[in-house]
Amino acid sequence: MSAAVEHSAASNTDAALSILLTAIAEALWDWNLLTGEVIFSSQYQQLLGYSDNQFGHHLDEWIQRLHPDDAKPAMAHLRAHIDGHASLYQHEQRLLCKNGNWKWVRARGSIVARDNQGRPSRMLGLIAEINNEHQQQAKQSLSDAMLKNFSQHLPHSFFYQFQRFSDGHFCFPYASVGVGTLFGLKPEQIKEDASALFQLIHPDDLEPLRQAIRSSASSLQNWHQEYRIMHGSEERWVMGDAHPEAMADGSVLWHGFLSDITEQKRIQKKLQDSDQQMQLIMRASNQGLFDFNVQTGRGSYSAVRTEMRGRYPKHPWPEKPWEPLPAKNSPKR
Repeated sequence: MSAAVEHSAASNTDAALSILLTAIAEALWDWNLLTGEVIFSSQYQQLLGYSDNQFGHHLDEWIQRLHPDDAKPAMAHLRAHIDGHASLYQHEQRLLCKNGNWKWVRARGSIVARDNQGRPSRMLGLIAEINNEHQQQAKQSLSDAMLKNFSQHLPHSFFYQFQRFSDGHFCFPYASVGVGTLFGLKPEQIKEDASALFQLIHPDDLEPLRQAIRSSASSLQNWHQEYRIMHGSEERWVMGDAHPEAMADGSVLWHGFLSDITEQKRIQKKLQDSDQQMQLIMRASNQGLFDFNVQTGRGSYSAVRTEMRGRYPKHPWPEKPWEPLPAKNSPKR
């Protein structure tokens, strides 16, 4: 093959490689380890805001643009690969752009040639921008930190993501530390399998709970439920609210929280018992009770009071409760 043909073939290959790298948003670097010379592709320079050929041709072009916090770990990863302790060089780092901003990139590379003594002589690599990924990670980390802080100050609440798969398998991809207070479990105990939590649900409430979950999964309507759990030998009430989301894999993911409502249930039962006791006392003593609002003219009457009214069918019930009832044997007017 003539030199002209070889040059033409090489040019075509370089052009094709350039098009491919542009399409996949990757930038190439080619490092001669023996001389320290590095060829930074046009895409590499443009990624940092430079025009083609504005870079030098030495490793320092990369080193001087490394973020101070990333320089040491980047070098450590690079050295590990060169020394044979890692099969690939890979590291996420920040590089300084021409406009003074920092840009997150994922750098990857591998030794492709060695000299006669087996020493690494050439290394090829790529970098790709990952700014958006890191921004999302930062937002997620902030959100997780806020949620963790919030849940720590609400020890009787449990924030979670609950996932139900088509095969009936349940898990909690996310569970706040409140799960320990309510259920005595650690988040990692239910991350892959929720069985440990379901075992703590009161037997009488388990099937209604499962039916409510199935209904919410089918309709994608919000789930709301009150049920009992067995916390050691103690029975406690919890209330849950969650919003379901259909996932691409056919599963349903709920975002919600559980709260301990044992004290509210105790007070509610105490009031109900007190009301029932009052009704029994009033019935036993044959006394009626009414509650009247003198401003609106509206009132309510106990069952005994209503029964008492029925004992006087010939006499109208007074419009004004404070008027005395006529005597049973009073003469007709």
